[in-house]
Amino acid sequence: AASLSRLAKGEDYQTKPSAADQARLLRLLAALRTDALARPGSDRDALFWAQVLESVSSCAQMIWAIENAQLKPEDNNSRDRQMARNLVWLANVWYPDRKIIVWAASSHIARDVAQLTSIGGSAPYGSGWTVHMGGEAYTTLGTQMYALGFTAGYAEFGWNGVLPSIVPQVGAGSLGAPFL
Repeated sequence: AASLSRLAKGEDYQTKPSAADQARLLRLLAALRTDALARPGSDRDALFWAQVLESVSSCAQMIWAIENAQLKPEDNNSRDRQMARNLVWLANVWYPDRKIIVWAASSHIARDVAQLTSIGGSAPYGSGWTVHMGGEAYTTLGTQMYALGFTAGYAEFGWNGVLPSIVPQVGAGSLGAPFL
């Protein structure tokens, strides 16, 4: 229970449970998910909790894999893979035959981003973060989905409990420059 509580509070970035406690929590989540999936397919509560339990397990494994509380670009891969599974699940199971809107960061909903380069020529998505929710979900949903991207000219962003980072001012020649 303590491991799940710390995970829910976001405390496991700094302190991780022991390997034995991690394994115990993952076994519990898997058992609960198996129980939920064993229920009739018409049991929407069970379907919902099965997906939530898969997401919690995926999140725990991602968080526990982060070293020294420093998120690296490749740490996003498992997160985006699970986000894509959740989107496909929402489209095919929870809301079949309905239109849905997903609000997420453009970097997550995008697909085929490896070829994108900054004005300076660097490839921001070519350094380890290779899996994006949009690209992963597109392999299943195809043209049933599309993404609208957003850009910011100047802002702050960050995680709860971490000092914010600055999005720099839009530069001449950038995608956002015509909108100033």
